[in-house]
Amino acid sequence: PDKLEFEHIFLHRELMKAFEVFCNQRYAGENLEFAVEIEIYSTIQDIDDRKALAIKLYDTFVDQSSHRAVNLSGEVVRHIKTELADPSKLTEKTFQEAKEEVLNFLKNDFFPDFLLTENC
Repeated sequence: PDKLEFEHIFLHRELMKAFEVFCNQRYAGENLEFAVEIEIYSTIQDIDDRKALAIKLYDTFVDQSSHRAVNLSGEVVRHIKTELADPSKLTEKTFQEAKEEVLNFLKNDFFPDFLLTENC
């Protein structure tokens, strides 16, 4: 069989669901949820809808006082805060660096163990 690559998870609904369950069992499900929400955010064209989701993403996943906060570098957090402070700066790329950090974390820290499960 072909070797499963991390990126394939996002192309197959069954694999995505299995990886989601796997991450949730390891108390890391919020990282995957954040990445998926950022993908949705990046497609929003309406400025008011984009602002509303940006605030929700920040409050849920970026604000360190949230019980679902993900681990992001200070630089990425500052970038997001700066763009949130002036909604006219919000673009489809506002959360891109955060998404990359979270996906790298999942790929490096969880995906290798996921490959060892019966889901693959």
